[in-house]
Amino acid sequence: AIGLLLVLPKTTATGKAEDAVLDHELRSVVSRLLASRWQRPASTMNIEETREILITLRWLRDLRCDEVTWCAQADSLKALQLANPEDIFERLLESQNPQSCESARYMVFHDDRTTSGFGWNAYLMFGAFLHAFLERRVLVEAATVADREHWRWRQRWCSNPPYSMKCFFRSWSKCERPDWIGRAVGDLGQLPDWQTARRAAGNESKCTCNESAVIWRTSKHSDHSLFPSLVARGRFWWYAAMVRVLMQPQQWLQDASDRFLHVSGLDRAPFVVAAVRRGNKSSEVVPVDISEFANQLSAIQERYQISDVLIQTEDHKALQELQSWCDQMGMRLHYTDNRRSGIDEFSSKFGPADVNMTEEGRVASLNLLVGSRGLAVIGSLHSAWQIGRAPRLNSS
Repeated sequence: AIGLLLVLPKTTATGKAEDAVLDHELRSVVSRLLASRWQRPASTMNIEETREILITLRWLRDLRCDEVTWCAQADSLKALQLANPEDIFERLLESQNPQSCESARYMVFHDDRTTSGFGWNAYLMFGAFLHAFLERRVLVEAATVADREHWRWRQRWCSNPPYSMKCFFRSWSKCERPDWIGRAVGDLGQLPDWQTARRAAGNESKCTCNESAVIWRTSKHSDHSLFPSLVARGRFWWYAAMVRVLMQPQQWLQDASDRFLHVSGLDRAPFVVAAVRRGNKSSEVVPVDISEFANQLSAIQERYQISDVLIQTEDHKALQELQSWCDQMGMRLHYTDNRRSGIDEFSSKFGPADVNMTEEGRVASLNLLVGSRGLAVIGSLHSAWQIGRAPRLNSS
């Protein structure tokens, strides 16, 4: 059996009572994880489960500032363990809509990482939101709330104002307005970078738990944004929950999705999504051959009598290959009408400098919304695009 010693900082006698409560809660959560997952014969554990141990331990250290100060709040952490998912959603939304926006604590999210795609950028925002919630902060996008120097804070979500996710999705907070943030936060450029004790170690940055406002730059957290399974239904449940909270579509996007589903008949027929990643994904993993998708689709068609497929890809050749196979098998292939260059132009690492990010974001957002109606997704687990594909959560 695997033995694992977990050492968390002790709460001193001078610590707050809530520190002791949170310390107990952390230990309880970890004990449940140990009992259900980790105390098993080594031969039955796989790499992913071992990786989960390291992720969880690293994440737990991020919740604390020093020996007597917790960055996370006890009631917020407990809320992630509520049995009813609707109760969790209610707590998440309440945390972002305080009674007073001027006196609220803020985390300003600045997506300054341009080399990743739509899925990973969204994933980084999910991580920021989780820490904002645990620290009782309201999360706002820098590009949305900046009242000047828009060039400095613009993000790659779109090429037009407000240069942020709000081009496609509604705000989750009533406080996400330049006038409110201007009075409560002041100059965004003067905000300290979010830090915990672990991240502050080894440099001159101080822990920012007690700061009224901080800035979260994705370029500084891209490699440390993996989620532990500390929420009631695990990390993938949390991803879907974040889509529901942070990615409520603007009305024009919802209308476009409804129109596509109606014209294609997918609002009246079950369908599966084939997410065929090529282009930049080829630099990370070996591309999945169309035959692999065909094998899975054949099994789905035979077992569930589903004949409609929505392909999501940046590669026109992949679309043609799957179209040819679907024609032979009597299946119907659907796809959005847009240019497919063969690369993920959302990333500056592969796309041209003058790419129209408004169009790239529109295509990605539309496919995300349409794909959420599918019964299943076939694709590579190496793609962060998969994480937001199941936003239609309910209590069942």
